[in-house]
Amino acid sequence: MLAGLLLVEGLAIALFAAFLMRQQSQEVNERTRQRLAHQATSIAVQASEAFEWDRPSWIELSVMMMGEAPSVNFAKVTDPDGNILFVSSSDTNRALLQPAERMQIPLVTQGEPRIFLVDGNRWEGVTPIYAKGQLRGFVWVETDRGWDRAQLTSILRSTTTFGLMWIACSGLLVLWMTPSITRPLEILHRGTSALMSSP
Repeated sequence: MLAGLLLVEGLAIALFAAFLMRQQSQEVNERTRQRLAHQATSIAVQASEAFEWDRPSWIELSVMMMGEAPSVNFAKVTDPDGNILFVSSSDTNRALLQPAERMQIPLVTQGEPRIFLVDGNRWEGVTPIYAKGQLRGFVWVETDRGWDRAQLTSILRSTTTFGLMWIACSGLLVLWMTPSITRPLEILHRGTSALMSSP
């Protein structure tokens, strides 16, 4: 009986954990999209002011600061043709726009951030930079998927810990209640056996 109870509880908690992880994964993706849109727009606003005041060093500072954020893998600013102007990473592979990124340039609408997937698992946001009504470039921000996955891992760890504690408490409760159930049954069984063997 104890083994059956623990098995049922284990299956129930596993199903709940699977449902919770699926729901939380969708919520994390939605929050990632919102965060990327905000981050890219933030740099675009600062870059717009920097272009108007002819202060390119302000853009470089904004890009470097955004690249230091724990949720950001890298950030960069390009001109309208996609040529790199500033990048937060020293990685030379980051200094070029990938074909999937270049495909987004015609799809970006004025003032609106666009969130898209690169290589099927990397979320990236792009926002146009306008200064005095002219397109001056684009801001590109890629989220750190490890940071996003850490949130899901934390939720899974907490759920697993709770599940194990629940199963352990249920098992202890059953062991504590078992004598109160089995003792009357033993007395009844002894009495029945005595009646059957009595002449």
